[in-house]
Amino acid sequence: MAASYGETATFTRHLDELELKAFIGLVFLAGIFKSNHEDVDSLFATDGTGRDIFRATMTKEQYLFLLSALRFDNIETREERKRQGNKLAAISEVFDSFINNCNRNYCSSEYTTVDEMLVGFHGRCSFRVYLKGKPQKYGLKIMCLCDAKTHYLINAFVYAGKICGPNPQQLSVPTRSVLSLVLPISETNRNVKGDNWFTSVELMDELRKIGLTYVGTVRKNKKEIPPQFLPDKKREVGSTKFGFTRDKTIVSFVPKKSKAVILMSSMHHDSAIHSSGKPDMIMLYNARKAGVDALDQKCALYRTGRRCRRWPLAIWYAMLDILTVNGHIILRASDKDYKKSRHNFIMDLGMELILGHLKVRATISTLPRELRQMIVRFAGIRAEVLSDADTQLEGPPKRRRCCICPRNSDKKHPTVCSVCHRTVFKSHSEQRVICHDCKDRD
Repeated sequence: MAASYGETATFTRHLDELELKAFIGLVFLAGIFKSNHEDVDSLFATDGTGRDIFRATMTKEQYLFLLSALRFDNIETREERKRQGNKLAAISEVFDSFINNCNRNYCSSEYTTVDEMLVGFHGRCSFRVYLKGKPQKYGLKIMCLCDAKTHYLINAFVYAGKICGPNPQQLSVPTRSVLSLVLPISETNRNVKGDNWFTSVELMDELRKIGLTYVGTVRKNKKEIPPQFLPDKKREVGSTKFGFTRDKTIVSFVPKKSKAVILMSSMHHDSAIHSSGKPDMIMLYNARKAGVDALDQKCALYRTGRRCRRWPLAIWYAMLDILTVNGHIILRASDKDYKKSRHNFIMDLGMELILGHLKVRATISTLPRELRQMIVRFAGIRAEVLSDADTQLEGPPKRRRCCICPRNSDKKHPTVCSVCHRTVFKSHSEQRVICHDCKDRD
């Protein structure tokens, strides 16, 4: 790819760590500026309408090159990994590493939520799905397990079609999906909440075996539901029916005429009713059901994703969005005095990633004076003390009027007297050249 740009293209040289961090920092800042779908030409515009931080960090050509050349695996072994059944070979290693870090750095609360997240994508992909209930409709489905209180992503996997592997118990797809998600929290007595696509007696039995409880809504066509719990126009609005077994409870609540909300739980074992008239089971479910949806909403607020035709890149953008949510949650949990909003957190993160590359780029003497001064200004915002190299980046001395020439001649020159430090024209000054030995003798 680099050869197609020609030998004079310096931005195709070997990428170092500082440049990669700076590129990712610009991606974060584009999300903060709501510019992730803005044309790159307008981001790097020099007529005053562009973003100065983009031009100060790198050239437009370098930014576009890195965006087009971004890959997440070894392309030489990709086909072999695909033949082994890994449909996500193009990004699986990076995605798995990201999820492992999410698991390792956070301890969730007692309530968790399982649900699906749709990453919008309209390009070619064998496992692209259509979900009519999502805003973007078409995209890549990510199954997620989140903390119901903080909305932290605990575990996730990308849905790539039919789940392969041994299935001796002949478990359904929703049950197998939940069991793979809850592995990090097994044997902890935590509670899992899910919608009616996941809920089944089969799932609740399997979760009980690994020390977890479950609460979720139930589809009306499930064979486990007794006929008395189904919607009926004869039932009174606000009425509730409970059903109990040794380790499960089912409840049917009538919010409107001829309607019924049915939930099943392995956590509740009584017929408690809240002061609002709704069962405690429904009140708890409503309070903790939106973990994944809330995470998706937070990601959409400062979304980094640009329009792209490569599905691994779409997943990578989603990982960056989730990263900012998880990172902000961890920082606020570890430092009780940290009160910054996620907007300011992402801004600080983006600028911190850019800072190292800015200082290196500021040492390039061939850059235009305006651009070098801009770089120093941005670097000065992020660092208390600039290095010696940075302090010399203010460019050549400013041209001023000679202090000896008449004012009407208006002669300007950058030369400054070494004694009085006033600007003086070259005809009124002298240049002295002396070697070090002679200087010592003087």
